[in-house]
Amino acid sequence: MYHISMIKVLFLCHGNICRSVGAQNIFLNMIKKAGLEDRFEVDSAALTREEIGNPIYPPMARELHKRGIPIVNHHARLVTKSDIDHFDIIFYMDDDNEYDLRGYGYYCDKTIPIYKYGNGFVEIEDPWYSGRFDLVVDQITICLKNYLASLDM
Repeated sequence: MYHISMIKVLFLCHGNICRSVGAQNIFLNMIKKAGLEDRFEVDSAALTREEIGNPIYPPMARELHKRGIPIVNHHARLVTKSDIDHFDIIFYMDDDNEYDLRGYGYYCDKTIPIYKYGNGFVEIEDPWYSGRFDLVVDQITICLKNYLASLDM
């Protein structure tokens, strides 16, 4: 029998209070239901300092609760260089996130737009501005289902 290494996944967005922490909770719920939680390390972080220390944004929390998705204890934190080094795959949500990653010098082959696994999405909009938390959760869920399926676990 061979040892299967753990896949370390990090989700990034602007403030780490809506999309990235939403994705973290959606993915944790997904892998738990699939019996794969021991195969992944999952976290999320921000690309800006604006929301550091803040919990998940209440409308995002309500949308996740409405769908029966448990929420981990969370306080927004800023991504670090050690995160970039540590995680195997780093998902970001939109072009502004890519711009920030490049500005920090963190953009690399491990930083991937989550919508690469979508069904033609151009990006995952920021629901803090749009208010469309239901759409964002739907899109993130589709992306993560497709990502998980691509791993053939």
